[in-house]
Amino acid sequence: MKSVTQRAWRVSRKPGAIQLHALTKKREVIAGFLSRVRLWQAFFEKQGDDGLSEEAQRGLYGELRFLKDHAFASAHNLETAVLSWTGPRSRQHDFQFGHAAVEIKTSTSKQHQKLQIASEQQLDETTVGKLYLYYLSVALIESGSDNLPSLVDDIRASLSLHTGALSEFNNLLIEAGYIDSQRSKYDSTGYSTRESAVFLVEKDFPRIRENEIRAGVGDVKYSISVAQCRNYEIPVSELAVSIKEVC
Repeated sequence: MKSVTQRAWRVSRKPGAIQLHALTKKREVIAGFLSRVRLWQAFFEKQGDDGLSEEAQRGLYGELRFLKDHAFASAHNLETAVLSWTGPRSRQHDFQFGHAAVEIKTSTSKQHQKLQIASEQQLDETTVGKLYLYYLSVALIESGSDNLPSLVDDIRASLSLHTGALSEFNNLLIEAGYIDSQRSKYDSTGYSTRESAVFLVEKDFPRIRENEIRAGVGDVKYSISVAQCRNYEIPVSELAVSIKEVC
């Protein structure tokens, strides 16, 4: 009596099965190609040939620094960590770890720093289980070695043995407006970390919630003082627990 494995092998060798397998592979290739085309369309709609603005470069650097130093450092699964980076896909927050969300704010200003908040939803903790604000203060270093392209390279090296995660990361970079052919535009701007902190958005944290906006008011943008956030600072290890629960 032939084994189940042998019978399954014979079935899989039938012409119809081979054709079906080939058709499936062809569809996967076409789907991958169309997905890539949509990514490029999104990129050129956002950036064109000009590349990222200085503000966008700084914001992307902060998100990638958090991804490498905290999401990767706390995660058991790097692909899940990469998928937690939702900022490039215009989600409400920059990172989503299950019911916990993280908003990244990177600043180059000196003392009495203020952080720019883009909407009434950005620091509204009522829509998630927990909302963290990760604050990164950096100094700009002309031609510094720690720049945006070098950070991208470091992350790719960390993902070199995880092909699925690497592919997803490269797609997210395009959606964020970063492509390798423009890396020379970013080589001259280096960053040096002056300070980083994690704040838990709760209670009387200085922010605006969506339900506090009067009817007819929209396009809300405002700033908050870092000094006024200090009472809500928490250890990075507390955020790491939320990351580990998901990744």
